Amino acid sequence: MAKNVHFLLFLVSLVSVKTMVYARPQPTSSLIDINLSVAPSAAAVATGGGWKWSTMAELVGGVFVVFLMCLVGVCVYQLKRKCSTLIHPSHSDSCKELKIKIDGFGGLDETLTHEGNMVISIHDLKKATNNFSQDNILGRGGSATVYKGDLKDGTKVAVKRTEWIDKGGLDGFKSEVSVLTKVRHRHLVALRAYSFDANEMLLVYEYMPQGTLARFLFDWKKHGLKPLEWRQRLMIALDVARGVEYLHCLAQQSFIHRDLKPCNILLGDDMRAKVADFGLARPAPHGEDSFVTQVAGTFGYFAPEYAGSHPFLMGEVSTKIDVYSFGVILMVLITGRRARGTTQQEESVPLAKWFQQMYKDEVSFRKAIDPTVDLDEETLASVSAVAELAAHCCAFKPHKRPNLSQVVNVLSYLAEPWNPSEPETELEGLDIDINTDNDIDTGSFSSLDGR
Repeated sequence: MAKNVHFLLFLVSLVSVKTMVYARPQPTSSLIDINLSVAPSAAAVATGGGWKWSTMAELVGGVFVVFLMCLVGVCVYQLKRKCSTLIHPSHSDSCKELKIKIDGFGGLDETLTHEGNMVISIHDLKKATNNFSQDNILGRGGSATVYKGDLKDGTKVAVKRTEWIDKGGLDGFKSEVSVLTKVRHRHLVALRAYSFDANEMLLVYEYMPQGTLARFLFDWKKHGLKPLEWRQRLMIALDVARGVEYLHCLAQQSFIHRDLKPCNILLGDDMRAKVADFGLARPAPHGEDSFVTQVAGTFGYFAPEYAGSHPFLMGEVSTKIDVYSFGVILMVLITGRRARGTTQQEESVPLAKWFQQMYKDEVSFRKAIDPTVDLDEETLASVSAVAELAAHCCAFKPHKRPNLSQVVNVLSYLAEPWNPSEPETELEGLDIDINTDNDIDTGSFSSLDGR
């Protein structure tokens, strides 16, 4: 808003200067010649050409002033329209479609396709959040505020309220609804409902009582929390990997998240993780294919081919950009450091680059591990294995990065090791005769007592 006001004041000042220039008597002013950079020659003045040039200058100046005034009027009109943006939702003949008309963006029309009755009234959400009380705020980000709420049936929810609506906000809203009505997984946050009001959009999610992973990594002292143990970090990493694996290749329609980071990972009371915030998600191309789109997300988590592969803030997108972001998250879990430092010196070196340098030396690597992690021999071996995986995920070339299924396999082995008990010497009710004369062992099941 402030930028628009400053721009309008600048245009008004230009109009004032131009009006002052052309209002002054021509014989005593040289401003016209300076402004137009055209001064009539002495010969032209003697033949009357100077009068013609002067008349033309006045005409051009007058047209220019009128043009500027019109431009100011258009800007003011658009500003008023933007400030009074209104949403007009209406259901189409198909119960699965919701048509949205937005005033303030040239009569923008959008259509949302959803499954089931997921639209909730703004009145119910006001009751659930105590009229969006400040005491119920869980967090803020961009143009949205998240509130804790209690629905009529006692269900606790998180309500994301976007008050300032623009094209990007509408795209994010559509993306969240589109993705979360198509995918359901125990490690993806669930969308319960959504709502429209005259000038805002609201998304209703399942409530995750422990908040974001970022709270436990960067602000645990501020919130009076205990630092995460290594096993908790390992399980969180596995949960996130399983959620993104489902997004990439197991869901009926595959998606790329595009904004994986600790702030978008939510924790339950059992400290199990779910991936959230699908406002930037896009449908994934088939296989290893990629496409080019406008860069969006969070610096520090961008893959190289996404951040700077094309001009005009365009980047190459494939599932491998999520793999890179996940690799950075693993580095954050190991070190407890932000992807981009809080000091100027730290910001000059991204975490991914710094980590790969530290990982090469055993002494430096041990120093890089979060000091709140209790390191014994077994834990150090686990941390080292995850560090190696993180380095592979953050490989410079996309084809050298693993896919999320391979990542899940590695983390599953580390987080959920199989420790079988000693095999029993005798299997009751089962008689197996092994013929050792053949190259391939065969068995005959002579009896299956008890079945």
